Amino acid sequence: MIRVSQQMLFTNYVSNMNSSLSQYMDLNMQAASQRRINKGSDDPAGIYQVYNHRETLSSIDQYRSNIGTAQGWLKQADDTIIQMNTIVTRLKELAEQGSTGHLTDDNREQISYEVREMYNQLITLANQRFEGKSIFAGHKTEESAFEAAMWMRGNDNTDLSNVDFKVEGDAPKTVVIQMLGSPVPSVSGDPVTLANGTRFRYSVDGGETFTDSTVTMSGSDFLLDMGGVRVTVADPTLAVPPQPPHTFTAVAENDTNDTSGSWMWVYPTARYMGDDKDAIEVDEFGAGGITGSASGVFNKNTLVRVDGYNGTDTITYSYSNDGGSTWKQNNTAPAQPTDTTAMMTVPGGTLTLTMPTDVNTDVATGQQFSIRPRTADISVDISSNESVVINGIGKDIFGGIYQDPSDAAPSLVFGNDRDKNLFDTVGRLLSSLETNNQDGCQDALEHLRTSSEHLLNQVASYAGRENRLVVAKSVLTNLEYNEEERLSAVEDVDVTELMTKLAQQQIGYEAVLKSSSSIMKMSLMNFI
Repeated sequence: MIRVSQQMLFTNYVSNMNSSLSQYMDLNMQAASQRRINKGSDDPAGIYQVYNHRETLSSIDQYRSNIGTAQGWLKQADDTIIQMNTIVTRLKELAEQGSTGHLTDDNREQISYEVREMYNQLITLANQRFEGKSIFAGHKTEESAFEAAMWMRGNDNTDLSNVDFKVEGDAPKTVVIQMLGSPVPSVSGDPVTLANGTRFRYSVDGGETFTDSTVTMSGSDFLLDMGGVRVTVADPTLAVPPQPPHTFTAVAENDTNDTSGSWMWVYPTARYMGDDKDAIEVDEFGAGGITGSASGVFNKNTLVRVDGYNGTDTITYSYSNDGGSTWKQNNTAPAQPTDTTAMMTVPGGTLTLTMPTDVNTDVATGQQFSIRPRTADISVDISSNESVVINGIGKDIFGGIYQDPSDAAPSLVFGNDRDKNLFDTVGRLLSSLETNNQDGCQDALEHLRTSSEHLLNQVASYAGRENRLVVAKSVLTNLEYNEEERLSAVEDVDVTELMTKLAQQQIGYEAVLKSSSSIMKMSLMNFI
């Protein structure tokens, strides 16, 4: 026979009361939060699904934020290019005026004042920023994309295509240069070799007056110093391999015909200061002696590893796009009997390995090659498997001059294909107006039309990306709605069922309190 003590009764009553109260409080918490799961112990399997859905919703919020940023960048660029095209439209009108035969020297000079202001405005717009970041400088967002600079061109008697030169300094107007022969006075048409002491003359007032000067040396380079402007020409005989000396044609002392002899004009342009994506570099790690070159469109660094070479006709290799964390293995390429070992196909293009012809060098197992494309695009993720480029490479849009990291001096963007080079065309128009060159204005007019078409193509490219963002934003809205529904199905409480349980639990709790109170009052004394 077991004796039931008051202590045992009390402990049992308190335990039942706490259990009932705990269930009652849990239901009240669900009522307050409107959620069935408020902590992991409520539903261990369900909380895992809740965390997954919340993580997805958080990603959607980040993608939406990225889209907002991308829309800001793209709209800023779109609006900027449209403003620049409006300026180009006005420049075409002025170029057409300048090419009119009845205009005087003074008339063209008056037009040049407006053109110079528009040139300055174009540089300002090309340096446009969004949230403090330069939108046309590639990855160099902290720097201005362009800076004012000067460049040099020659007439039909002056071939500068193979002349390695650079222009430094600034001038308020176009500088005119005439090459003079060794005799004094010069004889028009005589050959002039660029060397230390070669005579030339220059004008800083559009060809009204000239100052005689001579070529001097700056180290191993030839220097044409015109006060505020310096033209440095590399000595071609020191090139590798050596080239013949630069030869020009003499201009007669009083000759004002710019088609006679070698004339050159130093005129305004813009220098691109951002970065590019024009080259793909390949580094070799291993035995050495074998060079690699890559071609294609690479968006990221790629590692290529030689896994085996039978020494005759087959090479086995692997590649990695994540820095070597994972490798795509068992790829093969045919080896060639010539000095080219193999052409390996990798995502984005090909890697070609070349052995030196003067030594017997084979590709070694384990030898690696790193393909490193220059990058200038800034991409943002707009979904789990989709990204969009939000910036621009200014030189590919507006032209100007640019010094490739592998070159010793800058050169014209697009080379001799000047049609798309807006800054060069505007500079040539300005120099033609300042030197009263009617034919030059007509030539600039034709190039401005092509430059305008190029700008409008860029606008279309930006507009296409903007439309893509609108679609992506709509897709995210649908995904968010779907995730919220799935989260609600797992996490949220059924209000009707909850209210019923809450009322029942409240009744049960009150019954426990009342019965416990009544029983605890009873003792043996009640039966004596």
